[in-house]
Amino acid sequence: MKTFIYILGLCLIPLTSMSQEEKPVLVSELQGEYRGLLENELASGYGSAKGENIYIGEFKKGYPHGKGKYIWAGDDYYEGSFKKGKRHGYGKQFLILNGRSSYIEGIWKGDKYIGKSNHEKGYKVTRKFGGIDRISYIYKGKGGMDEVSIRLMRSGASKKPLNRSFYASSGDVLEINFPYKYSIQNIDFPFNGQMLFYVQSKTSQALIKCELDFELIRKGSWDIIIYV
Repeated sequence: MKTFIYILGLCLIPLTSMSQEEKPVLVSELQGEYRGLLENELASGYGSAKGENIYIGEFKKGYPHGKGKYIWAGDDYYEGSFKKGKRHGYGKQFLILNGRSSYIEGIWKGDKYIGKSNHEKGYKVTRKFGGIDRISYIYKGKGGMDEVSIRLMRSGASKKPLNRSFYASSGDVLEINFPYKYSIQNIDFPFNGQMLFYVQSKTSQALIKCELDFELIRKGSWDIIIYV
């Protein structure tokens, strides 16, 4: 019953079709159709926006701000707190990895996952360049092997990069093809990784160069997912 009332209420909010000049939502991936409340011609209050991606929840001055749900084109989605269009505060990121569902739960800051609390980040990005949309650093804990798994994803499926190179400061590096990933075992902390690779653009009309340098500080097992 609650779900029915929620959907019905959303449908009663007036539809705003955004033109080139009139953009109530300031996040480019959400520009297309907007249903919701406006203040000074910007989305403010409760509403929904649909463009390349979808957002349903609270807005402020044109940005997702407060509680809401953000759905990416590949069906991954996040439910939780936002601040000026970015994941910020407590939330859950739900992922589809090679047909299986998983999720990350905890604290986010400036669109980056911190950990189960504000003091558990455990990693540092020193360089990110090119066609990388976002990165999830998932700390899986201690007690087992000290290892890192690195996967490239697009639209919920594993993606194999082209003309790739990878540097690891320690450990044994394995390149696995099905599904594609780097697996680095027996590593020492802090661990540093450097990646350079190319991927096809989403329109398959060009090759895009991507670079990522990162450092893992917390000892244990990590899963790094790079969305391209």
